[in-house]
Amino acid sequence: MKWLIARGAIPVVLVALWMSSCVPGQAWAGETELPEVAVIVSEPIRPYQEALSSLKEVLNKKKVQVMVFEMEGDGKGPTRDLKAAFSSRKYQIWVSIGPQATRFLWSGKVHSDIKRIYGMVLNPEEIIGDGCGVPMNIPIKEQVRTIEGIFPEFRRIGILYDPKYNQDFVRVASQEAAAQGTLIVPVAVSSQREIRRVLGSSWTRIDAVWLIPDFTVISEPVVRYIIKEGLANKTPIIGYNRFFFHSGAVMSFVLDYGRMGEQMALLCLEVMAGRPCKSLPPFFEVWVNSRALQILGLKINNRGMLNLKVMP
Repeated sequence: MKWLIARGAIPVVLVALWMSSCVPGQAWAGETELPEVAVIVSEPIRPYQEALSSLKEVLNKKKVQVMVFEMEGDGKGPTRDLKAAFSSRKYQIWVSIGPQATRFLWSGKVHSDIKRIYGMVLNPEEIIGDGCGVPMNIPIKEQVRTIEGIFPEFRRIGILYDPKYNQDFVRVASQEAAAQGTLIVPVAVSSQREIRRVLGSSWTRIDAVWLIPDFTVISEPVVRYIIKEGLANKTPIIGYNRFFFHSGAVMSFVLDYGRMGEQMALLCLEVMAGRPCKSLPPFFEVWVNSRALQILGLKINNRGMLNLKVMP
């Protein structure tokens, strides 16, 4: 059984319409030809390569040349070729993919007249402050709305987190959920050693556990343990990437890296057209685990839900 309805369908249509209205080779803010775009990739890992491939495909179709640079092997510094490219001032638009590349691009070591766009960065404000790009953060309001829409029977949702890192996330999630009559139950820990005890006293007062990116809480062994305990206590677990889904979480928010690359390309074209560069929320899918649904005896509401996949 599998349903797929595209979340972000309206933005995709708008992108297609905007791009089809552009004449290949049109002038960039008064120049005689389109500029080349330089892209810095933090590391040669699959998510970054998927985003890069889509970005290049979109820009190449618009007759925009793309030059790709990588950071040093450890991702901590620029290569000699990258330094030379900055010195030449050949490229007026630079795109960074990943946090290391973004940190370098916003480090102040580059000339101020270039246009900068970032992508594939979690909490980019911690690295660059204000900036234009595509973060890896799905808006909290959208996540809450999605959980409530698919599982309307979840009225008490526990969030396992360390207040040192995610107090603001829990505060905003609580406000958004309360507007729909749902209670967010904070399940706070300060170390992984506390998880077994704190969760043990929380199973009976929550309908689901929502796991969010958290430096203290999240590791692969901990995630597997929490999902196993959740199933034993008939309490579903909600995660935020493919690993959670394949480990048995009933639902996961999964970023679409290829679509995010398309979004970065759109921002480049917007800048070329002389338009303001505004950050875009990332494209994502919602994966629901049909086996976990069966084990937990749950049903979903898929009416009007976008980007929903139900898979074994």
